[in-house]
Amino acid sequence: MSDARNVYHSLKHEFKPNLITSNILLSGWKSVEEVESFFKEMRDLKIKPDLVTYNCLIDVYCKNRQMEKTHKVG
Repeated sequence: MSDARNVYHSLKHEFKPNLITSNILLSGWKSVEEVESFFKEMRDLKIKPDLVTYNCLIDVYCKNRQMEKTHKVG
């Protein structure tokens, strides 16, 4: 995932990622800090989250045993 992250960060000024690109990247992050940071970046880019986006967030929260955050998704 670190390679994908590096490529994304080096290219993000050359192209605007869309929802599909964002969801693919979001699904690869494993830490809560990384997923929340990228989710904020998506919102800053005016990319509207969808069901897949929210499922990625919930997946990371559950795997990191932060169930209280799952109730705040959406």
